[in-house]
Amino acid sequence: MDNSSQNQRERGRLEAFGDARLARLGRALSELEFKQVFLNDEQAIDELTEIDEWHISKKSTLEKLQEGWNCYVLQREGKIVASSWVCNYQSFFEPYMKREFKLAADEVYHWRAYTVPGVRGKGIMPWLSKNVICHLAESCGKRRHVMIVRVENKTIQRIAGKLGWSKVGRAGFYEIFGFRFHYLLGRKAFSATRRRIFIQRQKRQ
Repeated sequence: MDNSSQNQRERGRLEAFGDARLARLGRALSELEFKQVFLNDEQAIDELTEIDEWHISKKSTLEKLQEGWNCYVLQREGKIVASSWVCNYQSFFEPYMKREFKLAADEVYHWRAYTVPGVRGKGIMPWLSKNVICHLAESCGKRRHVMIVRVENKTIQRIAGKLGWSKVGRAGFYEIFGFRFHYLLGRKAFSATRRRIFIQRQKRQ
């Protein structure tokens, strides 16, 4: 999915990302603290490890930060209530598909976004997404935003639609007799990735 940001400096227009509810929730949401987590922020990293619903280890989190991934959080009264990760450099390896995707100079990849269960449905993730997109536009000129959403994940698709994201392609694979047939369809889907259709022999475990 893709979100091309053209009006990122209009911070006052909460409706810019497609969800009018943000305007009504603006006061409560503005009380949240937006921050980027860095390698030396051990307290935040420990908290991320504790609340992560995918049980991603602290070691993996540290490795991602060392590789150059950006981690953003929203805090309420000093506690993390939402988190989102972004890859904003040349390429990244997607472990489920076991393939590399390349990013264009103005493009970033969004990953591992979640809200803690007790505050879901209150507009917090859209607010975090808005802040991340504005920050990336202002700090490093990133205007194109992509993410991979599984076909069966209707919840994320619905939220993404409200935020102004649109489907731009399809990535996946078929596997048979130890060979994996990879495909990447749609010209706007990771446009800098030249290797779009190929066959890969799977290593035996």
